[in-house]
Amino acid sequence: TPVKEKALRKDPTFTIWWSEGYFPEETAAIRKIAATFEREINKDVKNNQEKRRVALTIFSERALSQAIDIAIENNTVPDILYSYSADFSLFPRLAWLGDLHDVSDVLAEIKADAQKPEKDRQYGYEFTPQALQSVEYQNDFLKKRSSYAIPLSLNSISIHYWRDLLQEAGLANQPIPSNWNGFWDYWVLAQQAIRQRGRSSLFGLGLPMSPAAADTFLTIEQFLSAYDAEVLDSQGNLKVDDPKIKQGIFNALTKYTSMYARGTVPPNAKEWGDPGNNGSFLSRESLMTINPTLSIPASQSFDAETYTQSMASVPWPNRPDGKPLSSLVSVKQVGLFEASPNKELAKSFLKYLLLPENLTEIVKGAQGRYFPVTSNLVSDPFFTNPKDPHISVVAKQIQTSRPLGQLFNPAYSEVQARNIWGKAVNSIVSGKKTPQQATEEAIAEIKIVFSNWSRA
Repeated sequence: TPVKEKALRKDPTFTIWWSEGYFPEETAAIRKIAATFEREINKDVKNNQEKRRVALTIFSERALSQAIDIAIENNTVPDILYSYSADFSLFPRLAWLGDLHDVSDVLAEIKADAQKPEKDRQYGYEFTPQALQSVEYQNDFLKKRSSYAIPLSLNSISIHYWRDLLQEAGLANQPIPSNWNGFWDYWVLAQQAIRQRGRSSLFGLGLPMSPAAADTFLTIEQFLSAYDAEVLDSQGNLKVDDPKIKQGIFNALTKYTSMYARGTVPPNAKEWGDPGNNGSFLSRESLMTINPTLSIPASQSFDAETYTQSMASVPWPNRPDGKPLSSLVSVKQVGLFEASPNKELAKSFLKYLLLPENLTEIVKGAQGRYFPVTSNLVSDPFFTNPKDPHISVVAKQIQTSRPLGQLFNPAYSEVQARNIWGKAVNSIVSGKKTPQQATEEAIAEIKIVFSNWSRA
């Protein structure tokens, strides 16, 4: 059988496209790594020889998303791509289409290195099982599942609240319930207590209710887990016609939107983009909020009192059935395009990026916004400090986790891209649909998405 091939990009320049960091340290780290790699690959080049240039371009996440779509259409893709949202929809789709290059050999080299005597190790770590699982995508072009990206870090949906506002309301000594209904009712009661003390414009829950926010989709995914409504099985088969799953979806949407109906969520939450809940919380309009990363507390890390005293993070409550809730995790990944004319050089860069000193700088540059996926950093004091009121909570939370649905079936990446759950939530809180109608409509749209993918 002849080997299937994709057309190579014509421009031979080694190019890296990278999403701009939330913190300057993140962007500075990749700039430094790219520059030192360029010096490394040219150190033996003689004066009369042409040097290899590393062309690093930093994009905002939105601009990168737009640029990559155009580049794919025109076959002008970079060699290397890193995007914070790549694991949501881009990489599952590109791997499926055969547009990402298999990097199993790079990961195998890291694993083999860990088995060497300590004095001979170059890397000295292994990737966590959840990290390796997260980059195993199905390639429909080659009809195989393999590793089509390199994991760098991960994030988990976190819950933050203002501890000092609870103190103001006289609730500081009252433990936050760990049972499902008690947990959500707590913030309703806290809103009432705080408003009685003069803060009439404060809301208990800063929950996104808009299809414009990816946060809405991810939060509903966590609610679906709580109600045991996993819409895909481990083989990627759709289960939305199962009566138990359908009931679970209804229960998740009903519970989530009921908090808006009770007046405990800011009215404009149905119009928020992704920064909306951050702004509401940091301006103290909301007592509590949910966020996919630790960017909210990390943004206050310069102020020790706010970070360690005024603000706190709390674990997710147990599921309604009393069982622990698995935390939804998103693994940040870097990929190599199949159209790259520089695959060997690109793999050399990936290996250089993964050197402990480089990977540490990348992960720690995120200031705790992202967590490590390698054995050496998982135990690093930065990520295991029990006195950190935010990192310590998430570090424990991610020990029981589950991946995004698109890992099992790339069609689910389109479900997220369309923000079907966000649209369902918004239709309920806007009074256009009942929870039952929104459930049926969401299921119907998901089935259409999967049907279209099966015919592609």
